[in-house]
Amino acid sequence: MIAFKHRLQVLCSLCVCLLVSGCQPDTPEAMLEDYISRLNNVLEQDVTLDLSNIHPTALPRRRLRLIEETPVRQGLIEVLELRHCDLLPLIAQRNSSLGRVMQPSQKLIYELKFLVLMRQCVAQMKTANIEPEVREQIDTIWRTKQANLPIVLWNSLYNSDEMEANFSASEPPLSLPSDDPRERQQETARFASVKLSLQHFKQLTLLAEQPKNWPLPEFINDIEDDYLTLYSNRFGSRWQRSLLLTTTTLNKGADIIEKRLKIKPFCYSGHRNQKADILMNVFSKFYAGRLQPYVAKVHQQGDVWLAAHEAILQPLQSTLPEAMQQYEKHYLDRQYPDGQWQQYLQALQRHTSAWQKILRQCNMMPDGNPL
Repeated sequence: MIAFKHRLQVLCSLCVCLLVSGCQPDTPEAMLEDYISRLNNVLEQDVTLDLSNIHPTALPRRRLRLIEETPVRQGLIEVLELRHCDLLPLIAQRNSSLGRVMQPSQKLIYELKFLVLMRQCVAQMKTANIEPEVREQIDTIWRTKQANLPIVLWNSLYNSDEMEANFSASEPPLSLPSDDPRERQQETARFASVKLSLQHFKQLTLLAEQPKNWPLPEFINDIEDDYLTLYSNRFGSRWQRSLLLTTTTLNKGADIIEKRLKIKPFCYSGHRNQKADILMNVFSKFYAGRLQPYVAKVHQQGDVWLAAHEAILQPLQSTLPEAMQQYEKHYLDRQYPDGQWQQYLQALQRHTSAWQKILRQCNMMPDGNPL
C-alpha cells in the first residue's frame, strides 16, 4: 500500500511538471500558438492559427542569378608577356587543377589580387620600354577586369552556397530569448560575428564604386571565415521565418480582438469586470511577458540584418539580374510598401492598436505600451 501511494505521488508530480512545462512553451511556434489560444479563450473567439506551412521565400534559382563575366583569354605567349607585371604566379594558380574549380570565396580573392597587381602593371608600363602591342594587351585586360568587378562581387557573394543557406526555406525560427545570461552572451556573440561578416561584404562591394586605386582589404585573406560564419549561423533564413511567424500571429491576434469588439463592447463605461481581469492577465503574462520580447528580438536583429544587405547591394544595383531585383524589393527592402518588412510593421501596428482599444474600454491601459 505504501509503495502504491509512493508511485501515485510520483505520478502526480510528473503530471504537475508536465502541466507547468505546458504553461511555458519552449519553442517560438508553441509560444505563439499558446498566446493565440489564450486570447481566443478569454474573448470567446475561434480564430485559427496554423504555423505549420509558413516558410520564407528562397532566393531565385541560381541560373537566374548568375551573370556571365566578359572572358579574358590569353594564349601562352601572351600570358608570358605578363611577366613584367609579376602576375605569372597568380595566373599559374588560377590555371592549376584546383584553380579551375575555385569556390566563390577563392575566386573573389583571386580576382581582387589580380586587379591590384594589374593596376600596378598598367602604371609601370607607362614608363617601360615595351612593344605597343603588349601595352595594348595589358590595357585591354585591365579594362575588362575592372568592368567585370561588380559582376565578380555579385557572383562571389550572392551565388555562393553560404549565402544561399541564409535564404533557405527549411531552417527553424530564431529561438526564444533566454533567461540564462551565458546563453544570451553566446547568442550576442554569434549575431555580432554575422554582422561583422556582412560588414566585410559591404566593404567589398563598395570597391565597385571607389576610384581604381583602392587597396586590398586587410581581411581579404580571411574572407573564407566570413563565408563560414554565414553558413554555420544561417541567421538570415531563421530570421525570415521568425518574421513570417510573428507577422501571422500579430494579425491573428488583431483578428480576435477586432472580431470580439464588433459583437459588443468588452467593457461598458470603463467598468472592469471579471473577464477584463483575465484579459489583463493574458496581456501582462503572455503578450508583454512572452510575445513582446520575442517580437523585439526579431525586430531589432532583423532591422540590422536588412540594413546590412541594403548596404551590400546598393553599389551593385545596376548589376542585379531581373529576378534578384524583384526578390530584393519584396524581401530585403525595408521601405517597399508591399514588402515583407512593411507587412510586418503594419501587423505590429494593427495588433498594438487592437490591444489599446480593448484595454481603454476597461480603463486598463498601462503607463508604457509594449512594442
